[in-house]
Amino acid sequence: MTKFILPDKITVKLIKPRKENFSVDNILLYIKTNARNKNDFYLGPFVSDKNGVITITKKDLDNEVTATYESGLMDYSSIENSFSFVELRLYDQNEIDKMIESRTKTWTSLLKGEIERWISINRLVDTLKQSNNKHLLLDESTKRIRAEFDGTQNEYEFQLEIYQK
Repeated sequence: MTKFILPDKITVKLIKPRKENFSVDNILLYIKTNARNKNDFYLGPFVSDKNGVITITKKDLDNEVTATYESGLMDYSSIENSFSFVELRLYDQNEIDKMIESRTKTWTSLLKGEIERWISINRLVDTLKQSNNKHLLLDESTKRIRAEFDGTQNEYEFQLEIYQK
């Protein structure tokens, strides 16, 4: 059985077709794990900088795992019990709109783990509202990267080809 191990660092560079740089900030991405039992983890959002680069540290990942456990919405097995296969996915606008609604009507305060990343609920909601994902053409084949977090690497670097509407 391949063991799931969170890496120390993940870097995702957004690029246009033909490997051209895509320098746009506020593109939101999440990481979906695949649970062996109970429920999958959805870690994020992680945000691109002005150069179109999304940098995710081990501390960011640990904080997101803590927030997931803290949510208490569902039972979760230990994240280390997940399959090592993951997907890094761009949020579509529908997912972002649902998060905005949830974080302004139901979950109106930060969870343990989120505090370290967002400082305030307003900052998180503003980030969601300012997302530039709505300007992207997203379908199942263009919005994800598949990877294996099995401990063979401490750092991962990916390029994600994206298309503007």
